[in-house]
This record gives sequence, structure tokens and C-alpha cells, in this order.
Amino acid sequence: MDGFETPIVQQALPRSSVNSLAINTSYYEVGAGRGEPILLLHGMSSSGDSFRELMAALASEFWLIAPDIPGFGYSENTTPYTFPHLVEWLAAFSSQLQVRPAHILGHSFGGALGVSFALAYPSDVQSLILLAPSILRPGKYPEWLRHLSKTTLAEHVLQLGVAASRLILQRQMRAAFYEPRRFEAELWKRRARDYEQARASAAVLRASALHDIRADLAQIQQRSCIIWGQNDPVLDPADARRLSDLMPKSRTTLHLLPECGHVPQIEQQNRVIQVVRSFLDGQ
Repeated sequence: MDGFETPIVQQALPRSSVNSLAINTSYYEVGAGRGEPILLLHGMSSSGDSFRELMAALASEFWLIAPDIPGFGYSENTTPYTFPHLVEWLAAFSSQLQVRPAHILGHSFGGALGVSFALAYPSDVQSLILLAPSILRPGKYPEWLRHLSKTTLAEHVLQLGVAASRLILQRQMRAAFYEPRRFEAELWKRRARDYEQARASAAVLRASALHDIRADLAQIQQRSCIIWGQNDPVLDPADARRLSDLMPKSRTTLHLLPECGHVPQIEQQNRVIQVVRSFLDGQ
């Protein structure tokens, strides 16, 4: 398979659904009963399927569950679309599947949700693996934009931007990659499907602008691992060090991956799998 460090998994992983916090929630699951549970939380305009290769590689060692966050993939949308509400959804979901405590692996928006969950339910989180997490971005929004985000008008404006981006979908979904030409058509079909099913992208942007947890990060005590692409065009790779400094109790390990954009679990599959294995083995 030209361009892939590890072969792309052609067949979708087993998908189920459960009603969590009155939200019909779709999720992918492999490795039940084979090891400690890992909850995988995807990024914006994505779905649990974005972890397909990572889950297939680790299925013989861990119990991996990747939900479609409300408003994405095959899960229902929800209101209000705020981080506190999503945290309660995740608490209900993890309780129903009896995966508390679990390791949390979160990418981008999913990383911010995972850390928010750890702050609200610290005893339910064993460790944090954060792939280019969108945690420090709220502090970079200008004050006028954060004020606008408090209005319902903001979501309508953001929705127009998201809809416009879909008109140039092929360009948009490749923009997060360092070298998109390395990858085959099958991957872009999957990502296009995720974009088409991402009904809550505008709501995520608004919720993120209003969710500033920088002052709370010092409370994080779970062992943490941060993985970031050195060529990330979406979030500044320098935020990896800044984030680590804001979590002094977390014994954070940093991994900055060369020739890697914003989606390390796909663009540097082998390296991410190796880092996750070593981290969970306590090395």
C-alpha cells in the first residue's frame, strides 16, 4: 500500500450503539476483555472511525472503545452543545459500557474533551494521551470573538463557514496533512464521509471559544503523554511544551513527530502506535 506506514484497514471495525444521556450514541469497539480500557475521542469534522488503524493494531492488547461524539458520525446531535454537557454525556457513556476508570486518548477537540472529563471525574481517568489537543486555542481568540460566541448568531455565522468549506471539500480535508499525496483514495473516501456527517462542527467552534480551562490544568494529576506533529498547520506545535508546563503534576512526556501534520494517528501510524504502547506499559 504505497504511502502508508502500516496497511490501511479496509473493513470497518464493529459498530454498536447505546443510549447515553438520552443521546443515541454510536461507537466502535475491539478487544473487549483483553486488557485495560481505552476511550478514544476524535477531533472535529471526524468520527470514531478515524482511529480504525490504531484500534486494529492494539486490539490484541487493550479494550478500545471509540464513540462518535454527539453531532458526528452516526451519533445523534444534542443541545446545549457545551463542554460541560459533553462531559456528562461521556460520563454516562463510560458508565454504561463499564469502562470506568479508563485511559483517555483524545485527538484535537477530543483531547480538550478528554482533559475536561479528567477534571470533572478524576477518579474515572487512569491516564491521558493527547494528540494535538485543542486546549490552548481559546486563549488565542480575540475578546470580541469570544463575546460574539456567547450569542446564537455566532453559531449561524460559523455554520455558513463550515458549509462553504464543504464546497471545496477535497482541499479542506487534505489541509491538515503534511503530505497528503502519500495517501490513497480509500482514506479520502472515509474522511469525506466524516465531513458529510459532521453536523456539529460549527457548534464545536463556538463551544471551544467559550471553554477556557487553562487555569484548571494544574489540577491534572494523571500521567500524561502529548503527541504532536512538527508540521501541524492547524494547531501550533509549540503548544505541546506550553501545555506540559501548565500540567506540572501530570509527569508529561512529549513526542514531536517530524513530517507530520494535524492527524498523527494516520500520518505517522507506526510511531504513534509505538508511543502509545510504551506509554501504557509505563515506560
